[in-house]
Amino acid sequence: MRVGLSTAVLTLAVLVSSASDAAKPVLVDGIVGIVDDEIILRSQVWSRARKFKKSLERAGTPVPQGALEAKIVDRMIDDLLIAREARLLKLSVEPPELDNALDLIAQQNKITKAKLLEAVVAEGLTPDEYKEEIRRQILEGKWLRLRLQGRVTTDEAAFAKERDRLLDEMRKAAFVEVRL
Repeated sequence: MRVGLSTAVLTLAVLVSSASDAAKPVLVDGIVGIVDDEIILRSQVWSRARKFKKSLERAGTPVPQGALEAKIVDRMIDDLLIAREARLLKLSVEPPELDNALDLIAQQNKITKAKLLEAVVAEGLTPDEYKEEIRRQILEGKWLRLRLQGRVTTDEAAFAKERDRLLDEMRKAAFVEVRL
């Protein structure tokens, strides 16, 4: 009978333990940013942070996780605002443009496109993540050229200042919330 009682106590302890583990909330994902009717998920931020963390760690540059996430959320808000305005302006990036950009990047690095994509994987990105980043950069370039049309500037600082001014205007006109 004693063996049966200790087995029952052990079984009860396991059941209680399992029940308490099941009751603990586990963060699967969450909303970290809102731009009007679009959301930015924590998993999206972590995905983008992965590439930066790896290169910063390799360079020996410590970056606090919270600071990196905040910068990435800000960048993702900018990306959403630019993408929305690009849609309104009928701007897009066609597959041949993306392929040409990848060919140019490979050429500038004196490697093949296949080697470029291998290097991307070694950096911790998938080829699709890298292509999406390049697509975003091309779209932003088209958007900036259109918005700055008639105001030619070769000064990088002035160019960056104007970009920031345009994005600030767009942020003020939109509902933007950050939840970090």
